Amino acid sequence: MFDAFQKFLPKAAAEYNFTKQLEAVKICQEFRSLSKAMLSPEAMAQIFPKSYDDQTLTIGVLNSAAAQQIAMQKHQILEAINKKYGAKTLRNIKIEMTDKLPEDTAT
Repeated sequence: MFDAFQKFLPKAAAEYNFTKQLEAVKICQEFRSLSKAMLSPEAMAQIFPKSYDDQTLTIGVLNSAAAQQIAMQKHQILEAINKKYGAKTLRNIKIEMTDKLPEDTAT
């Protein structure tokens, strides 16, 4: 019988010292998942999670309309992520204007 790969990730992350990176990936993926339900498809095409560090999730946006939608949903996003990962996981969401989406942006 096989165990799920996710079961071994936290232990491996601690052992090989990539716990912060694994946490950042989880938070960015959770943002992607949540934002699909909270934001318009037009906004989704204009945003991406840039980074997660020091309890701050930074979101890259291509235009002010997408930035406004994130700003309007900021509290709900913070609340949902903290509910899932713990009350002190996410303290702030920072919105940064950018020129283009990264090439590897998954939708």
